[in-house]
Amino acid sequence: MFATAIIVFRESSKPALIVAVVLGASRGIAGRAAGSVPASAWGCWVGPGAVFADVITSAFSGNGQELLDAGILLAAVACWPGTTSG
Repeated sequence: MFATAIIVFRESSKPALIVAVVLGASRGIAGRAAGSVPASAWGCWVGPGAVFADVITSAFSGNGQELLDAGILLAAVACWPGTTSG
């Protein structure tokens, strides 16, 4: 049970570390929260969808992980300000 708790803590710490690094690296850039907050929210919303990666992989002939990764990256770029034409 203790080993499971350590794994859950480690896996839940990774997103927090990534957000902290992105916010630290973008310190001093105008509008950093305007891109970081929606991207983080999108990740929290889409992240649990990785549970269905096995179903997606079988539906797309073994290319499900690549499609999931591409969708997450496209969503992150779309959330960042100044990357869309609109």
